[in-house]
Amino acid sequence: MVDLPGIVRSRGKDEGETIVEDIKALIDDYLKNNRCVILAVVPANVDFHNSQIMADAQKVDPETKRTIPVITKPDLIDTGAEGDVEELLLGRKTVKFQMGFHMVKGRGQAQLDNKVTIEEEIQNEEAFFSNTQPWRSVANRKLFGTQLLRKKLGELQLDLIRETLPAIMKEIKEKHELASAELKEIGDIPETDAQKRLFFQEISEEIKSSILSKLQGNKQRIAKRRKTEGETFASKLHTACGNFRDTLAKSSFANLSSISVDSKVLVRLATGEDISGKVVGINSDGEMFIDYEDRQTTDCDDLSADWTRWEEGKVEKKPEGTKWQYKNRYFIAEADGYDELEGISADRVRRDPSWLLTHINNNRTDDLPVFVNPAVFQSVLVEFIDTEWLGPCHALVEEAQIMIFQATWEALSETTKLSYFPKMKSFLFRQLEDRIQGLQHTAEEHIEEFVEKERNPYTQNHYLHENLAKQRFDPLFQALETALGLEDKNLEQEMSKSSIRSTLRAIRDQNQRKSVEEHMVDDMQNMLVAYAKVALKRFVDGIPMECWRMFRVFSTEEVKYVLMRVTDNDLNRYLVVHGNALRNKQELTLQVQELKAGMDVIESL
Repeated sequence: MVDLPGIVRSRGKDEGETIVEDIKALIDDYLKNNRCVILAVVPANVDFHNSQIMADAQKVDPETKRTIPVITKPDLIDTGAEGDVEELLLGRKTVKFQMGFHMVKGRGQAQLDNKVTIEEEIQNEEAFFSNTQPWRSVANRKLFGTQLLRKKLGELQLDLIRETLPAIMKEIKEKHELASAELKEIGDIPETDAQKRLFFQEISEEIKSSILSKLQGNKQRIAKRRKTEGETFASKLHTACGNFRDTLAKSSFANLSSISVDSKVLVRLATGEDISGKVVGINSDGEMFIDYEDRQTTDCDDLSADWTRWEEGKVEKKPEGTKWQYKNRYFIAEADGYDELEGISADRVRRDPSWLLTHINNNRTDDLPVFVNPAVFQSVLVEFIDTEWLGPCHALVEEAQIMIFQATWEALSETTKLSYFPKMKSFLFRQLEDRIQGLQHTAEEHIEEFVEKERNPYTQNHYLHENLAKQRFDPLFQALETALGLEDKNLEQEMSKSSIRSTLRAIRDQNQRKSVEEHMVDDMQNMLVAYAKVALKRFVDGIPMECWRMFRVFSTEEVKYVLMRVTDNDLNRYLVVHGNALRNKQELTLQVQELKAGMDVIESL
């Protein structure tokens, strides 16, 4: 029986600022409990329409199964208002309650001052309802008196117990099983050296199994995983390795021959000559639009479709050099008008290798300058590897190390028996942490060894020679296609032998006019493009394999090494039960006993 405070709407002088909200929250907490019987007290001398408790009770108990409205202070009703209160008592003025209304008369202040006992007041109450109008005329005598309210309340409470007993029994069983499982996980607290060693062997097996499962995956564990647990550490490393691969694949070293907007390029003209420029745009058909050198002073029908004066066109005048796109067309503003660029096939465009000239000129040797300088090739290769690929390699190893840290801490934290020995948990994590750091240091050394080998280019992979042949032959093939008009699908006329011979000579003459440096940078870029493809394959496999080695070595060797080196002195020093653990075990033991006793009582009913 809980006597809740009355509902208040304002606070007194010395009362807290939140007293109104606090009392409302306290009352609501009880009212919402489906196992709580509500005795809604309504003073007879107050209009029930103003009763907040009646409104609150109907909200939480709309079927009125567990609410008994109780009318009090019938001796304080104003003369002439008895009829309205009688209508309320008989359920004629409000919704019908299953148990109906009830009326009682308690002790007033005068009776309390005169020390009238409860037994005496019950007799006075019975006499009041038997002798006072209109109450003595009400046929249903079960609506009056404290004694009958007790009986009515007992009947309602028994009905609620019968209705909720299965759910209560289920709840008690679940709590008993949960508490028993926690108590079993704690087990016996080891005291002797032999007990501590046996206990440590048990948690060691659990730790090893957990770390192995987290880092290498386990089919049975994965099958039991809940969707809310997130991805495994093995899955995270797979993702990290994929991101590493993508980072290297998007680097400039891996895309020396790739062309995008703003790339500096060489374009093979129909005459067989090359002209340098910069890519302004690429349309949805893959055609490229090139802003070529000396465009303002030199006409190039291959690259420029049309030129229009500002006053003749419908385009608002723009600052000189402005580039813009309209649908699949590209334009460049000049002083007097604007130039529309001609879209050309991507086959006629290749990356301009002139960026290599600085490297070649700065690293000349006394060798005849007609061969590709191996020293220059290696210096360019090393610069690309060190500036673009080395950082992601170390970052991937560090990411793998962090994952191993996280997996280790999770495994220790999920070992329930170890949670009662925080000193042992901290000790083991420190030992394992040292091994993880040592493993990372070894991996970093392996990475440096791997990269050092790659700084000295070498391969027997035929893929290099195939790519190199392709890089060397494709420009010549594209030049022939362009010069002979083979790329024009609408061109059906046959060329004479003299025309073909003339075209071939023009291409030969164009190549002969190229300087030694131009030939060297072409060949150097071809070699870099071909070798980058080979090196990329080795990096995207070799570095992740080192990270997977970290996962496997730690989960199979390092964890075992640490656990086997724990001495009896370590066990005596760190396998100490925390005071809270002992209290928790005692509380769980008492809880299991009480819940078992409760189930026994319910089963006996």
